[in-house]
Amino acid sequence: MAIFQKRKRAEHRFEHVGALQSPPGFDELITVSAAPSGPVALWADATARSDIEAHFESLGSASFPETRTSSRPQVALCAYRSASMAPAHAVVLEELPIAHPLIQELPNGDFLVVGARCAWRPEGPERNALIVGHDGAVVHEGTLGDGIEHMLVDDSGGIWVGYFDEGIFGNFGWGSPGPEPLGSAGIVRWSPMFEKLWEYEAIDDYWLADCYALNVDSDRVWACPYTDFSILEIASDQATARATTDVSGPRALLIAGEKVALMGDYKFGGSLLLGNLDNLSRLKKSEIGIPDGRRMPPGTLVCRGSVAHFFVDADWFTFDLARAI
Repeated sequence: MAIFQKRKRAEHRFEHVGALQSPPGFDELITVSAAPSGPVALWADATARSDIEAHFESLGSASFPETRTSSRPQVALCAYRSASMAPAHAVVLEELPIAHPLIQELPNGDFLVVGARCAWRPEGPERNALIVGHDGAVVHEGTLGDGIEHMLVDDSGGIWVGYFDEGIFGNFGWGSPGPEPLGSAGIVRWSPMFEKLWEYEAIDDYWLADCYALNVDSDRVWACPYTDFSILEIASDQATARATTDVSGPRALLIAGEKVALMGDYKFGGSLLLGNLDNLSRLKKSEIGIPDGRRMPPGTLVCRGSVAHFFVDADWFTFDLARAI
C-alpha cells in the first residue's frame, strides 16, 4: 500500500497585484518587465506571435532564434502604474523589425525595445535597439549586441544589460569572423543614445561567463553570475564581489539593506536562499510560492531592490524581501 505525504506549502509567498489589461486591438502578451515606475509590456495581435518568436534550424537540426521579424508586425507598447491595471501610457509601433524583444520605459516616457539576439555581418551589425517616442515613431536606433539575458533601465536612464554565454563569447558572427562581442564583459551600462558608458572588469578572478541574475536598484546594481555565483555589487561604476557557497543557477537576486535573497536554482524555480551580505556562507534554505502556497508556475522574474516582480502571462505578483524579514 502506497503512503502519500502531503507536500508542505511554501513558507514565503508572492502577493497578487492584478492582471495587466491589454490595449484595444492587441490581445497577445509578447513580453513583460518592470521599469522603475512600474510594469511595461509589449502586446501584439495573436497572428504575430509566431513571427516575433520565430526560430530557424541550422546544420545538425539545432534550433536558433531569428533575429528579425519577417512581417514587421504592428505592436502596442504599454506602461502601467500600480493604481490601475489599465495602461497608463500606450503607443502603437507600426512595424516591429526585431524578434524576441525585451522592453523598458525610459524616465522621459519613451519606450526602449531591444532584441535579445543580434547578428553581425560584413556590412555591419544589425540594429537591435529602438527608442520609441510618445507618438509611436522610432526616434533612435542602435546596437546593444547579441545574447541579452537581462535589460533594465535605472532612474537616470542608464541601460543595464546582462549577457548570457553566447553574447559574451560570440555567436551569430560576433567573435568570428566579426569583432569582439559587445557583451564580452558580461554586464554593460549603455546611454539612451546606445553609447557604452561602463562595463564590468574582472576583479579578484571573478569572471563572468553568464549573467544569471541582475537587480537594478535606485543607487546600485547587483548581479549573480556563472560560474561561481558570487554576488557582485556595482556602485559609482565600481564593482565588488562577495563569494557564496552552495548556490547553483539562481534566477533572481533581492537586496534589502544587509539582507539578501537568491530565488530559484537549477532544480526548482521556487527555491529561496535567505541570509546576510556579510555571511553568505550561511544561507537559509526556504521556498516561495504563489498566494495559495502552491509552487511557482513558469513566468518572468524581474528584480528591483528588495522587490521581485513575477509575471505569469498578464498576472502580476510581487514579493518584497524588506517586508518578509
